[in-house]
Amino acid sequence: MSIMDTFYAKFQSVGEASVFVRYMPCLIGSESVLKARLQQSNGVNPQSQNFTINMEDKDIQSDSVLVEIIQKNEINSRNHLILRYNIDKEFYEIMALKMMQINDKEISMLDGFIQVNSMDKVYIPCNKCYMPHLYYFILPIRENISQQFKDGAMNQQKTSATNNQTTNVDEKLSQMMKKTPDKILQQKWGSMEKETLKKHLLLFGYGRWRKIRKYSKCHDKILKDKSDVEMKAFANDFIRTLFEYLQNEKNELKTFLINLIDEKPEDPFVQSQPKEWGEQISQRAAPWAKRIQLLYRVKGLVQTYKGERKKYFTKPEIEQDPFIKKEYETWNNLLNFLPAQVFYGQRPSVWWTLRHDIDLLFGTYKYGYAMYQSMRSDTSLSFHKSEQVESQYQEFPNADNITRRLKKLVQIIGKSEYQSNLCFEKPLNALEPTGFTLEDKNMIYETLINFGVPVNSDGKNDYGFLRSQLMKIQTDSGVVNTNQNMNLGNNDDQNKDAERNTAQNLERFIQRLRMESQKIIQAKNAIVDVDSDVNQDQLMREESKGEEIPTTKNKNVIFDPDEDGYNFGYEKACILHKNMNILQFIRKTLLPNNCKQFEVGLEALQEQFQKERLQLENMEEDFSMQDLKSSQLLPDNWICEKHDKNLLIALNYNGFEFLKNLSGNREYGFEDIEISYDLAFKRIEEICEFYKDYQQQSRVVKKPKKEILPQNQNTEGQLQQQQSFSEPKRKIAKVQVQRNDDGIIEYERSQYHTEKNLFPIGFKSLREHNSQTRLGERCQYICEILDGGSKPQYRVTPQDDPENSITRDSSTGCWIDICKKINELQGNKRSTVTVSGPERFGLADVNVIKLMQQLPNANKCQRYQYRADI
Repeated sequence: MSIMDTFYAKFQSVGEASVFVRYMPCLIGSESVLKARLQQSNGVNPQSQNFTINMEDKDIQSDSVLVEIIQKNEINSRNHLILRYNIDKEFYEIMALKMMQINDKEISMLDGFIQVNSMDKVYIPCNKCYMPHLYYFILPIRENISQQFKDGAMNQQKTSATNNQTTNVDEKLSQMMKKTPDKILQQKWGSMEKETLKKHLLLFGYGRWRKIRKYSKCHDKILKDKSDVEMKAFANDFIRTLFEYLQNEKNELKTFLINLIDEKPEDPFVQSQPKEWGEQISQRAAPWAKRIQLLYRVKGLVQTYKGERKKYFTKPEIEQDPFIKKEYETWNNLLNFLPAQVFYGQRPSVWWTLRHDIDLLFGTYKYGYAMYQSMRSDTSLSFHKSEQVESQYQEFPNADNITRRLKKLVQIIGKSEYQSNLCFEKPLNALEPTGFTLEDKNMIYETLINFGVPVNSDGKNDYGFLRSQLMKIQTDSGVVNTNQNMNLGNNDDQNKDAERNTAQNLERFIQRLRMESQKIIQAKNAIVDVDSDVNQDQLMREESKGEEIPTTKNKNVIFDPDEDGYNFGYEKACILHKNMNILQFIRKTLLPNNCKQFEVGLEALQEQFQKERLQLENMEEDFSMQDLKSSQLLPDNWICEKHDKNLLIALNYNGFEFLKNLSGNREYGFEDIEISYDLAFKRIEEICEFYKDYQQQSRVVKKPKKEILPQNQNTEGQLQQQQSFSEPKRKIAKVQVQRNDDGIIEYERSQYHTEKNLFPIGFKSLREHNSQTRLGERCQYICEILDGGSKPQYRVTPQDDPENSITRDSSTGCWIDICKKINELQGNKRSTVTVSGPERFGLADVNVIKLMQQLPNANKCQRYQYRADI
């Protein structure tokens, strides 16, 4: 190993000489007039055609010729990037000086400095060289490389502290390993106890011994009689095993793990073989360690809050502020130490508010990691009723989205600037972090209730396009806006960053509007008589805080911290909430993939339409009913397949205001249709309500009538394996499956069907089976078929452990892995597992086969033998 390989970071080239980096920050570029001056001073590889400039080198700064050349920007055409080390954030950063790629993603100078990690791929496009300029950024092997950087590129004091910390960690680990293992205790714990403890540690976290014992008593019974000392000894062994398998770049995580271990000299010491903690310990060490860290931070926050809460309630009654007391009683101030803007963006659902963030953290502490079904069932938490909001076209968010929200919250809480100032009693900072004027805000609101937030080709909200729409409205109206946030008509390079910031501010402001409108609607039904419960002093506090609804008498709410006069009440909140939800549902559910979801339910929509029309036509022929019919009945020549679909498309492109001019419109096929704005709006609501209900119903197989109950279906309407009467003595295991999505038939790729089975892309079913993590319990498994290219991929996700999904090339392979884990949990020593993947997925059930044979393109699958007997 050479000295350079040991001491220097480098850009390892695939096809040419590598670039070694000794100084930070540095400029990396191709051969130029500066090369001769630079080689001697910065230790560049003499064989490389590339060079680095130490921008803070005193020799460079004292060279007047060099400084003049750099100031005149004479070498920019041959410069590629600037590399530096961010001391505060503790990672390397790159700024591209020309178009280039990092990990196949294009970047430019407009992106600023972006983080770069070891083994990141760096590609510099060039049409002059036959050999590609492809590099891999490799960090130095020596951890104290920071000592090699000159003149402030690294903070020496911080480096010294880091080295001392690493030394302390090594010393602590060394002291631990010197202890003599307690062989008697090790013999008392078998693989079952260790596996159960691991699962509970990943559910509740380190140090929750009483909680683990209580949970085990109610579920698996395995750890119900284990003492704190025993559990802590084996938990410490598990933590040390994770430490050993973490890579060197995980220094911060490794330091956390070792410092987490609570081991006194008199405590027992155990040392297990790594494989005793599971076959996946080497691959899962990093995510398991991060899970332990997340749960530790959640525990720290909740227990700190409980301590402050208890301390506050011990004060004399006269010293307690009524408002703060109420906040502590309801846990409303758990996150008051965070700025309000951190809660914007990435909300799992449109109805998600700060209260749900609080309950997510508390629910994780109470029920464990990702136990969202238990949280939803808890009536003391906000989840059980939040999804039942008027005009809500969204379902409860899936586990992945909630988990991402949890990780984001814990990441923010873990930042040092917040950890050092956990003040729960100060009001939440509700400032609007935007630069919009009162006129801007009113214009944004009017645009949102008409047009909503557009969606790009990836199905994501496009705030950049919305900004251009707002600018067009300004231009058309002749308004001259001096506000820099909106007045960005020129699209030159100088405005690129400002344009991007404006879109981000726009997104934050809209998120703020939606959160506040949600609170107004929820509080309207929750608050009956605030004046009788809260005195005037409390009302003033709530108004200044801006997170509660002070009164419902005038249907008004104050959340105007920047005091520009912008405010809206209950009626406006309802309009914003309803219109944006309708537009989002249409754009993200009904119209994608050439209106696929609309087409799937079209036949049922037509049936309902005809049924409702007959009901209206059969009304009594009196005067009042005639008026009612004329206001509710669509024209006689209304065709669902044509007019309903075009109505949604017209709304998507033009907004609600366009509905006023819909009658006689030829572009969208309404040339022979007369329809009012109110009736068109009502029809849109009916379509959305229908498809919302249709989606929910399609996830559950309908219950048949008892008199026509087929042999292969039980009385609960769930799919059931059909028993074979050719083998009456053989015991058939009962298999129950719920079909969630039929998927799409792929007939052009031969691996997506066989003679007996169809494998639709997107097929999803839900099946109940023994849990692979909790002995004696059952859980739901989501079975999915994915697009894997030439052949399908199969994924099974246990809902009690959603992060550990299993993906294989065959459905049988997925279920073999699950059954092996269940056998291991039950202590079953069977070496072989026999299971049918298609049966476990529900693909072999005659009801499912019948449904799939009716899907489009099913008759085009050449090898599949159509079953006419079902």
